Amino acid sequence: SAEAFGTSARCAVLLDVQSGRFLYEREPQTPMLIASTTKMMTALVVLKNARLGDVVTVAKAQTGVEGSSMYLREGERLTVRELLYGLLLSSGNDAAEALAVHCAGDIPAFAELMNAQARELGLIRSHFANPHGLNANQHYSCARDLALIAREAMQNPDFRQIVSTKTINMAGRALQNHNKLLWSYEGAIGVKTGYTIKAGRCLVSAAERDGRMLIAVTLNDPDDWLDHAALFDEAFARYETRTLCAADAVVGQTPVLSGEARTVSLRARDTLTLPLTEEEWARVQTELDLPWYVWAPVARDAAAGHVRYLLDGKLLCQTELYYGEDVPEYVSETKSFWQALTDFFARRQPQKVN
Repeated sequence: SAEAFGTSARCAVLLDVQSGRFLYEREPQTPMLIASTTKMMTALVVLKNARLGDVVTVAKAQTGVEGSSMYLREGERLTVRELLYGLLLSSGNDAAEALAVHCAGDIPAFAELMNAQARELGLIRSHFANPHGLNANQHYSCARDLALIAREAMQNPDFRQIVSTKTINMAGRALQNHNKLLWSYEGAIGVKTGYTIKAGRCLVSAAERDGRMLIAVTLNDPDDWLDHAALFDEAFARYETRTLCAADAVVGQTPVLSGEARTVSLRARDTLTLPLTEEEWARVQTELDLPWYVWAPVARDAAAGHVRYLLDGKLLCQTELYYGEDVPEYVSETKSFWQALTDFFARRQPQKVN
């Protein structure tokens, strides 16, 4: 696993975007200060609540925000698109406040939109108090949650285009992305840096090769550039996307009582693929959860149980099974009292396949 490399981070995760599998975790749910990686959520909320062409007039209060800046001037008029570039490339805290006020009227109201988005994504270790990530009470997240925010944001083509941009002339400014991986790592496509003295170095990055996207998160990591490159290298080299089962493929069969056929096939509802190392692939176990038998008539496509895939006893993924064909009842055969009684007490027990 990627753990062979390790990291210098207090907290870290590596996420395979397509499958949602975390390939590496270190204190993934520890609440942490997250500095400007906050701005991924800010941009996500803005893109859902404003139009890129909206014009924002900069207020005086937004020109004096401490920390990193795109150097907005009072009365200046910029589009939401221009402010998003300043937010995500220059990490402008002034742009963050200008966007927040435009979308919600004030900072607390925008923070509520951020927290509503966090709930929608199912994040349980995140709470936002501002749009820029300056240290504040009740402003925190964790490595796992940041990876999920990044995965959601990278599905938005406008967000993805912005965070993958190295340099651009925008709103009369030459903006340069703070994410050095865009220059130094093959396949890097985003996403956001962060730093305060208390938070330390924070980094969320994404890389894509051969159609596979990975997201790495490190919090409080003095060697984040090297750690992210090492995590990506390990994952791209050792993990291969493998098909556990294909949709509609036969994965087993179950006996049929009182039917014109003695068995009925069981087919998988969905295709299941996961990134697995060769060693992990050899240890995957298949478990069928289904009735010991079924009485005819059997209807094709009816739910028949589940197939589960486990690694070292832990569930990797599962999908529903369905009956692969109709099995009419054999009309000359009648069910005896004992057959009915046996059926009544039949139990659904997992069947170990390998």
